[in-house]
Amino acid sequence: MDDETVLSCPRAVTEVTATWTGKSWVLQCNEYPDLLCETLSLEDAPQLVAEAIRHMPGQHATDIVTSITPDCSFSVTLVKSQTQWSLWIPSIGASVPLHCQNDAVKVAQGVIAKQLNTHANLIQIKLRRSASVGCPTPGKTLYHSKLDAKIALASTQRSRKSSREETRVYRCPCGGWHLTSHPKMKGTKQSM
Repeated sequence: MDDETVLSCPRAVTEVTATWTGKSWVLQCNEYPDLLCETLSLEDAPQLVAEAIRHMPGQHATDIVTSITPDCSFSVTLVKSQTQWSLWIPSIGASVPLHCQNDAVKVAQGVIAKQLNTHANLIQIKLRRSASVGCPTPGKTLYHSKLDAKIALASTQRSRKSSREETRVYRCPCGGWHLTSHPKMKGTKQSM
C-alpha cells in the first residue's frame, strides 16, 4: 500500500463500551468485537484503544477518535468542608469544586463525559452525601456500607488483639456505619 492511500483516510471514529469488573475496566470496540483492552483508569482508555486499533490488520487511519460509553453507573460523593461543596469521583480519580449542591449530578455527568469523550446524558450517576459530614462520633471508624462494617466486625471478632469486643454494626445518623460493643436495646430494630 502506498503513502497516498494512508493519507486518504487519516481519521477513524470508533465506539467503545467500557465495563467495570470490580478491579479494572474492560474496553470493547464495537467495530472490532474481538479487540479487548483492560485498564485501571478510563483516563487512559482512548489512547489505549487507539493504539490497539492502529495495530489491527488493514487499519490505515492515522488519527483515531475514541468515544467511550460506560456500561455502569458512577458513584459520586457530595462532600462539604466548612463552606465549600465538592464532588469526589473515585472511578476517574477526580475531586471537583461545586458552587451549588443542586448541580451535583449535572456537574458530575459533565466531568465524566469529558474524561470519557462521550455525551453527558449517557452517564448514570449514583450520588451520595459524604457520611463523614455531621457524624456525632467522628472518632469512630466510619464504613460507607453495611457490608463493609460487617466484614470489619467479622475481622475484629476473629482477632484476639482487639481491645474492645465489638458485637454489632449500626447505622449512624450521618449516613455511615459504625461498630459497637454496646448490646442492642430492647424495643429497637436490630441493625445486624
